[in-house]
Amino acid sequence: MEIDPKAALGATERGVPVLQADLSEGLSWFPDGSFDVVVLEETLQTLPNPWLMLGEMLRVGRKGIVSFPNFAHWRVIVDLVAHGRMPVTERLPYHWYDSDNIHPFTLQDFLDWVDTSDVRIVAGHSLSEGSVRPLRPEDNLHAEEVLVVVERR
Repeated sequence: MEIDPKAALGATERGVPVLQADLSEGLSWFPDGSFDVVVLEETLQTLPNPWLMLGEMLRVGRKGIVSFPNFAHWRVIVDLVAHGRMPVTERLPYHWYDSDNIHPFTLQDFLDWVDTSDVRIVAGHSLSEGSVRPLRPEDNLHAEEVLVVVERR
């Protein structure tokens, strides 16, 4: 799915099937269980209601793959404390005023959602120091980006 009509057209010109739509409106046009897997790649933090979309993702798909920048990464925190403004990094390359990120969240925020939802993490990975590895307990401060596979319990 792609909200930008030009990007959707570019995808179809490359042979990639795409549906031009706005995810903030939900996935109501898809029946329950329509897909085996739904992927939300660096999307949640850009949506007006990310937790609604997580529910929709697991309504229409048996599993979900979610990736997101971790706003609790230690470099982000240090930069915020040291400079007193939202950081601009390689993984978060935009200033606060031109970023699509309207709901910054952390790995721990996501884990809290999992704990309070009827959801379990099937697999998890983090990007840390340039390497991808299985998710670890200390990754709330060490992961620059997180990828998790979730499903309903």
